[in-house]
Amino acid sequence: ATNGVVKGGGLYFMISRALGPEMGGAVGMLFFFANVFSSAFYLKGFAEEVVSTFICTSTSAQCIWNQELRIVAIASISLCALIVIALMGANAFARSALLLFVIVMFSMFAGLFSVASSSYLPASIKDQYGIVGPNMDTLQTNLGPAEPANTAPRGLSWVALFAIAFNGFSGINAGANMSGDLENPSKSLPLGTLGAIFFSAAMYIVFIVLFAASVSTSFLASSGTGYLMMQYVCRYPALVYVGVLVSLFASGLSTVMGAARILQAVCRDKVLPKMHVFGTGSKKGDEPIAAVLLTWVLVQVNHIYSFSFFFCI
Repeated sequence: ATNGVVKGGGLYFMISRALGPEMGGAVGMLFFFANVFSSAFYLKGFAEEVVSTFICTSTSAQCIWNQELRIVAIASISLCALIVIALMGANAFARSALLLFVIVMFSMFAGLFSVASSSYLPASIKDQYGIVGPNMDTLQTNLGPAEPANTAPRGLSWVALFAIAFNGFSGINAGANMSGDLENPSKSLPLGTLGAIFFSAAMYIVFIVLFAASVSTSFLASSGTGYLMMQYVCRYPALVYVGVLVSLFASGLSTVMGAARILQAVCRDKVLPKMHVFGTGSKKGDEPIAAVLLTWVLVQVNHIYSFSFFFCI
């Protein structure tokens, strides 16, 4: 960390001032590309949820082909919406983020209440999805592993796991990436980052315990029902869809904003040769216009590449 004034660039700025520009530049570009790929993942997840839920539910070959095409189209349109907000600046981002946060919190607590009161669901739904309602017997049963002890481990290589996990954990730095736009970053960053970590951990623990106490092991372990259990338990499944879509859209927005500001800070320090244009900012608000546009191009290339990869298969 640094005991000086925290400027734009978030973690890159703090690391580069503590360990030097070489180490800071390497870490900064790693965070930049992590945010770029995270944005692409979030937007593709957003598009997949829209298509699979509202547009194409068939498993035919023609539908799958159209589904991939629609996913790329919806992800690209959503990206354009994010870029518009990013170009409007930090104030537009703050207003949008607040609205999205309220919607996600409402959906999450509605789901939490639904799981806690799942004992009152109709018997037909409870029998179909293995919902027994919160009780200690079910919780004790689910404390153990769902697979037999002699099952061969299913693992990923370290590189594959890092490629997936690192992008996902970059979201916790969303507040730090906006360090240059905060009125009092030395106070806001520790409170916001640590608050986000503790709140997220608490919500994960509460949901894990509630589901473990409310749903039988076989249904939680099943790929056909376990991944969709929230919408089965929730009395109003539409809230689950809204919560998923809004959270994905908000995550994509925060990573686009973060990526652009990290790149702006790296280029301003002249760590990368001939990239100074991406370190410039607008006259009003010092918004990283060039960095936002480059982020847009890279995320869009990722969408197109994923579609061409599907086509080649």
